[in-house]
Amino acid sequence: MEIRVGIIGPQDSINKIMEVARSLDIVADFVTEVYVDYSNVEKVTLRIQKKCDVLLFSGEGPYSVALKKGILEKPTVFIPRGGTSFYRTVWEIQNKQKLFKRLSSDVVSAEEIKETMEELGIPYDETHYINHNFAEDNNTLIEYHKKLWDSGEIDAAITGFSGVYEALKAHGVSVYKVYPTKSLIRGSLNRVILLGQVKKEKDAQMAIQVVRLRVSDENASSAYNFMLMRNQLEKILIQYTQQNFGALFPFGRDEYLIFTNRGAIENIGEIFEKQFNPFSDRLQYLIVSSGIGFGHTVYDAEMNARNALSYAMQKKHHCIYLKDEAGILTGPFTSESNQWISCNLTSGSDSVISEISEKSGLSPAYVSKLQGLIHKIDRKVVDVNTVANYLGISPRSGRRILTALVETGYAQIEYSESKAQTGRPRKMYTLSL
Repeated sequence: MEIRVGIIGPQDSINKIMEVARSLDIVADFVTEVYVDYSNVEKVTLRIQKKCDVLLFSGEGPYSVALKKGILEKPTVFIPRGGTSFYRTVWEIQNKQKLFKRLSSDVVSAEEIKETMEELGIPYDETHYINHNFAEDNNTLIEYHKKLWDSGEIDAAITGFSGVYEALKAHGVSVYKVYPTKSLIRGSLNRVILLGQVKKEKDAQMAIQVVRLRVSDENASSAYNFMLMRNQLEKILIQYTQQNFGALFPFGRDEYLIFTNRGAIENIGEIFEKQFNPFSDRLQYLIVSSGIGFGHTVYDAEMNARNALSYAMQKKHHCIYLKDEAGILTGPFTSESNQWISCNLTSGSDSVISEISEKSGLSPAYVSKLQGLIHKIDRKVVDVNTVANYLGISPRSGRRILTALVETGYAQIEYSESKAQTGRPRKMYTLSL
């Protein structure tokens, strides 16, 4: 079944997004909703998310409006306006007017404009920037630019909003709109499709890990060393993700997102051993920071993971923080930690898992991981080898786990089937977790 992506934005932005989407080899069904100004965002968002798996906003503005309204119920991505987007705008201005030393902007910061002008060697004086945080309506932004234009304080206005652009253009202002580059649109489309794929397969409880590689000493680490370590880290993360039936998504030049379900992760000690330890002795000038988040939706899990990452980024050593669905933050976890190596990632607030664990004598991690197995194979009937392979244990240990579940009523011996007419029959178990 195709993933249905809901795209929300002004008409001109949606046209650009669909142009890029048609050029990609993407199997998805796209549904679009146009808003005229921010007052329409809530209405169109509520309407479109009823018939879509994931949402893609044309920019941070409409996304922020929907987020503040508390109406987002689906995994969501917005297309950022990076510095590369402004480069395109600069070339457009150069082609249309000779003088543009003084600018006003509601989308690109004064510092970003200054750096871009200096890098391109373009004469520049100042930028008037309104840091609106998406709280003001279009009229506030329109009046801001118009006032500066009418008083002769600017040569051109820069905006990220279609409504503002059209109003200023009608007033006679020399105005330019910052559009996302095709690469930014393409990256956002790929990301929202991935979120849709994970959503289709996800467990009720999502687990997302954000891993970021950063330099601890700018003077001691070369760009070559950074690329070398990044490639080695990516290889390790790919192997780890495959083993845990997850999905890996590179994000930018130094960040990776791992999407999986809660049952696929056993403990942080295992994560550290598989992800960081293989090359930690070679990361003399580099730091690996990671945040893990749990949530009932992809969005909640990613927000928790990024919040956990923000704490890890404050440390000057490799470490992991974890934030569960209840908002409880734990960490930092490091390779030197002892108390948490056997600590599983299952929150004590999960009463069902805790009850099964207490009655069966199994660890909450094993119970949670078995729930992940049921979701992964989409059936409750398993045999000893299936359980052993998934948990990474011996068949003997797998048989012991299944026996404990049978004895406590959380599994039943469904039937036995023999591969041959003679020999010992193979027991099958139906899990009730």
